[in-house]
Amino acid sequence: EEEDEEEEEEEDRKTRKARLKAEAAQASSSSSSSKLATFSLNNSSPPPDLTAADLEEVDEIQSSLREELLSWASDPGLTMDERKRMVRQLLAQWHPDKNRHMSNIATYIFQWIQEEVNRIVASLQGASEDSTRKEAEYQQRRAQRAAEKAARASAVTSSKEERKADKKNRKKKGATGGEDDDDSLPVPSGKAQARSIQAESESDADEDIDKDREWALVVGHGPATTPYLRPWPRSHYSLVQSPIETRAGDLLLFGGEAYDGRELTFYSDLYRLNMHTAEADKILPWEKLYSSVPSIPGPEPRSAHQIVPFGQHLYLFGGEWSSRDQKRYRQYGDLWRVDAGGSPGTRWQKLEAKNSPVARSGHRMACSKKGFAILQGGFSEDRRRRATYLSDLQLLDLNSLEDSASEATWVEAQPKKGAAIPGARAGGLLWAGDSEEVFLYGGTRPRRTKKGRSCGDEGLIVLDDLWRGDFSTPSSSSSASVAWEKLTPQGQGPGARSGMAQCALSNGSNSKRLVFGGVTDITVAKEPLPGQKRSGGMSEIALFHADLFLLDCGADGGPLWTRLWPLPGQTPERSLRSAADLPKELRRKGGGCDVLALYHGDGSSTSVAPGAPPSKLPRGRIAAGVAVAASSVWLFGGACEAGSRQEVTLDDLWRLDLVQDSSEGTVKCSENWGCILNLSDRATMWFDDSDDSSDEDEENEQDEDEAVPRDSDALAIPANAGNGVLSKKQQKAENKKVRMELKRERQMEKCEDKLSKREQKKEKQRAQAQNKG
Repeated sequence: EEEDEEEEEEEDRKTRKARLKAEAAQASSSSSSSKLATFSLNNSSPPPDLTAADLEEVDEIQSSLREELLSWASDPGLTMDERKRMVRQLLAQWHPDKNRHMSNIATYIFQWIQEEVNRIVASLQGASEDSTRKEAEYQQRRAQRAAEKAARASAVTSSKEERKADKKNRKKKGATGGEDDDDSLPVPSGKAQARSIQAESESDADEDIDKDREWALVVGHGPATTPYLRPWPRSHYSLVQSPIETRAGDLLLFGGEAYDGRELTFYSDLYRLNMHTAEADKILPWEKLYSSVPSIPGPEPRSAHQIVPFGQHLYLFGGEWSSRDQKRYRQYGDLWRVDAGGSPGTRWQKLEAKNSPVARSGHRMACSKKGFAILQGGFSEDRRRRATYLSDLQLLDLNSLEDSASEATWVEAQPKKGAAIPGARAGGLLWAGDSEEVFLYGGTRPRRTKKGRSCGDEGLIVLDDLWRGDFSTPSSSSSASVAWEKLTPQGQGPGARSGMAQCALSNGSNSKRLVFGGVTDITVAKEPLPGQKRSGGMSEIALFHADLFLLDCGADGGPLWTRLWPLPGQTPERSLRSAADLPKELRRKGGGCDVLALYHGDGSSTSVAPGAPPSKLPRGRIAAGVAVAASSVWLFGGACEAGSRQEVTLDDLWRLDLVQDSSEGTVKCSENWGCILNLSDRATMWFDDSDDSSDEDEENEQDEDEAVPRDSDALAIPANAGNGVLSKKQQKAENKKVRMELKRERQMEKCEDKLSKREQKKEKQRAQAQNKG
């Protein structure tokens, strides 16, 4: 019994001794851990006493441990508690007290594990926050699409009800024998034809409008508060400076159209941008003030309209719309206004005006300093799409509309008898002078046959004449008159072009105008194929310009043209005075081409053709918008052609700084443009007809395709610095063009061989006949 008691006491002593030793080890471990934590904060590199072999071993250990930690972090089957437990086990494994034989390496690895775990946790938290933000943006876009879908459904129902109500009103009006109030008024003889055209076009347009009223259902993308907001590609829109003095740096953009090879889209959205805050590589603060939404009054989607700023408002008149498949068409003759300083969601107001001009598009408008809106020209189409070009000059007093929405009256200014007049035209440049005068430059009109009939759009004449009209402002509804005078400007001007854009050089003077871009259409003989002596017909070539001119109508010696950009000496000495100076490939295939690309090219098809101009330069274009704000010229959007098939609608924004010397009256600009907003992905989309080719054609042409080099045709060169990639399936389209061209060449060679064989056979027969004789 005594021996058993002694053994039990000995075991108790051993147990107490072991417990005390464990507690001491734990205290030592905690102090070592605190020391290591302090060391890890102050030392991020290995201790200097490690040898080269030790450093190599440390690198291997770190790479293996990093892979292990990343695998734990990316394993979705592990919970956070399990990950923490595994990290604690790993730290215990590399504790310096357990690795005294390699204490320096263990100490460094121990603190490195802690740093690596913290880094991985921070990266996971950042990725989680980024994922949450993207998910919120996706839900916002999804809600916007759902709202637009519901709006379309509601609009379809309301449009059907409106059509039913309109039909009932027409039936009641026909049954009661009611007459239009305007028909009872005395109509001048000069307006009889215009009113008949208007009545016919409006009645035909009502019959052609689809039941869904597609023209009223265009809704812009994204809400007005999202940072990715920007106008979509468009041309034939309106870009004006704000008439409010406190917001002189704002530009307002409305409407327009875009074509992607399949569908023609029209817009009704109104944007505003403060140009003082517009900088490259930064999100531009676009504000969407309005977009066509059912049950909210406003103008329908349209293009080729006109907007004039006056007072606190923008005034809109006319324009045109077409369905996406271009089978239905409509022109407008309505008048709207909107507050230029309004916030997003502002409303348009429709105005009623007596003696309203005929519905039209392609017209031009300006505003005089006394507050008269001036309208000139344009064209109107009937139900058979026959265009009638107009030459009238209409005046509307905006002062009466600025204070209140009272009914105003359009007054036609009659030209003086026996005096020369500019004639009918559309798409010219119109602006008001510093006094009661208006200037008109260029435009297009249809060519007439010997019998006086119009040749339509196939025979348009591009004008380059300059006119000044002194008009008398009407009082109330009295008549007005205009005296036209043809001017002869001096200096280097743009010449006969269509699709140019213009704006005032400054708000203080309307006599100085900036004119940009345009297109020159020429017809040249096709370049013969190799082995041919004669060309195979004619090629239509469109040369798109990107130069900037200044027209000073108040110069002492009369109107004076000056080219501001490109600067003198900036354009190469390459000559483009005749068709022979154009590249052979362009003369053979035709289509659109950028003039700057021709100037800077070497004449081969790979360096010019409709490729992009040199980097950091805007493309030549038509139907763009230019405006002066914040001491700079701003250029947005427009359209151009790339090759023989492709039409491109642009949405890039460019800036050119101006320097004006008021004492000498001179204007200079910077050497190059600056790209503020590059082309979007939507602008690069193009659906070519070749995309719809059948598989059978592809199989038949496979053998020919193998012999065709991939880069043999460079008619759609990808651009950079804001010029964008202009084809969605460029490689396939270009290969298709090359294959078809080879087919044509082989067919022509076969025809020539057949002709030569026939000639040889006839000569042989003639020789045999002579021998027999």
